[in-house]
Amino acid sequence: MMAHPDDHHAAEASSSNDREDKLLLVWERAIETQMHFAELSIKTRQVGMTVVGASLGLAVVLYRAGSGYSLNFRYFELPIFSVLCWAAAIVLFAIWSLDVRVYHQMLRGAVAFNEELERNNLLGLFGTAKGLTEAISFFSRHPVACTRFRRHRVRCFDGAGGGSWRDGSLPANSSLRLCG
Repeated sequence: MMAHPDDHHAAEASSSNDREDKLLLVWERAIETQMHFAELSIKTRQVGMTVVGASLGLAVVLYRAGSGYSLNFRYFELPIFSVLCWAAAIVLFAIWSLDVRVYHQMLRGAVAFNEELERNNLLGLFGTAKGLTEAISFFSRHPVACTRFRRHRVRCFDGAGGGSWRDGSLPANSSLRLCG
């Protein structure tokens, strides 16, 4: 029994839809991963800054109260407010190190993966010139940027309502533009 030509086209279309579904699932997970790393960074900053603020606040209260609390070593006495200030500085450094050296690097890797996934596999499916990750990256790097939305130019200004960017760093085929 011979297969009907329409059966072959239906199988190709089904295979294409399965591939698109899988790509969209990978893309969704990649976006979730980016959000997770950003959230980890924010939560670490919040907890760390709470500890730093509480330590410094306690150090100020103890200092102003003239507290005589101190850590005694054999021939050395270290006031507790000094210990609290040094502890706050160490926690602040640890937060910075964890944020910049760990979470930010993982976030950059997730962003790079997603930009490549969107550029190589999803732009045709989305019908856009840029993927979500690339657009977010662009707007986060350039506080003043333009794009077109339904053939109307949309202009985004920085917080000061400042001028336009004119460095021409975008590819010519991009719908994202620096204002100019």
